[in-house]
Amino acid sequence: MIEELIKYLDIPDNDYWSDEGCELARNVLDQNSELLFKELMTLWADWPEMRQEHLAYILGEGSTETELLLIKEMLTSPFSEVAYRAKESLREFQDR
Repeated sequence: MIEELIKYLDIPDNDYWSDEGCELARNVLDQNSELLFKELMTLWADWPEMRQEHLAYILGEGSTETELLLIKEMLTSPFSEVAYRAKESLREFQDR
C-alpha cells in the first residue's frame, strides 16, 4: 500500500499530477487510511521534498484526527514549501 501511495506522490509537478495523480494518491489514502497513517507518521519526515509536499497537499481533503495530526507535524518540515502546503491543508481541513 505504501509503495502505491509513493508511486503517485512521486509524480512530477505537471498537469498529470494536478489532474490525476493527486486524486489517485488520495484514493489510496482513503481506501487504506488506518494502516497507511501508522506508517506515514514514522516515514514522512525522511522523504524527499516533493513527496512531502504532495502528501501535505492531499491531506487537506481529509477528515480524520490522524490526518490532522499528520498535517500539524508537517508544519515543522524543514522544507518551506512543505510547511506552506501543510498550512494550506490545515486551513482547508478546519474550514469544513
